[in-house]
Amino acid sequence: MSRFLSRVRRVRQLAQLGIRLGSELADIEARHPGALHRMLRQLAEGAAGLGAPRSAVYLGDHTVLTRLLEGQKIFTDTRDLSLAPHIMLDGYWEMWVTRALRPRVRPGMCVVDIGANAGYYTLLAAHWVGPHGRVFAFEPSPRLAELLWRSIRVNGFEGWTNIEEMALSDQPGEVELVTPGAFLGGASIAERFSEGLEPGVEQTKTTVSTMRLDDAIPAPQTVDVMKIDAEGAEPRILAGAAALLERSRCLTILLEFAPEHFTPTDPDPGDYLAGFQKQGFELGYVEADGEVRPSDLRELVVLGSDRGHVDLLLSRER
Repeated sequence: MSRFLSRVRRVRQLAQLGIRLGSELADIEARHPGALHRMLRQLAEGAAGLGAPRSAVYLGDHTVLTRLLEGQKIFTDTRDLSLAPHIMLDGYWEMWVTRALRPRVRPGMCVVDIGANAGYYTLLAAHWVGPHGRVFAFEPSPRLAELLWRSIRVNGFEGWTNIEEMALSDQPGEVELVTPGAFLGGASIAERFSEGLEPGVEQTKTTVSTMRLDDAIPAPQTVDVMKIDAEGAEPRILAGAAALLERSRCLTILLEFAPEHFTPTDPDPGDYLAGFQKQGFELGYVEADGEVRPSDLRELVVLGSDRGHVDLLLSRER
């Protein structure tokens, strides 16, 4: 009987604790709408990541086969020190960007991944849009493009995914792709990119082909979501996509904005952002928790300069 009474008292204590906790959570939600939902979502995602067994199989030739958190198989290069360690051990990359993209990519959409690397975002996009959607991926590195092709095929996404092994710019031709040391995810075709690297960093230079996005995705194709990660080449890429941007009226663009990467031949950073506003885009940036905060060009220029870069999210719904 004493054990039974002890359990009853324990149940009552837990019930009282639950009531107090519920009251405190309600107060948090009242003062910060949406905070509770975000907290529970992050806890669930974290639990999923911690609970999921991680496995990586070495295949030889510096190649590993592993899985993303959502289950897609992906090939990576063991020599890479940028994305590969995170993909192999954690199953994801830049969770804040992933969270920002997820609700904006829906079945049947068309997604463009510029600077696709080994295909983390390409694979997620192909999974999210499904066979009734379309994905265009661009990656100039021959090694990364090869890995990306293998990943697309092993997941069965080749029916609705196009991969182009080339760089995008404002005109067709050839340029040098500069890769800093073992950071395969940091390669760039931007002018003066090499000058910004730390002294002593080994550079690998590869001649790659360029084309305009307007030529790669001709009319009447439109795009719903565009992700650009090109280490400073973004202004030229967008200059070569004017027609596609014009006809894709409902469009979300996620790209890095780093004022320090702008060269004398690029537009002024503030004018660059003002150009998006003239095209009808609303300006925002992605916070560390994946939430998108509305902003203006002055704040974004300051944030981009202070932080080194900021992940912009531009949206246009008409």
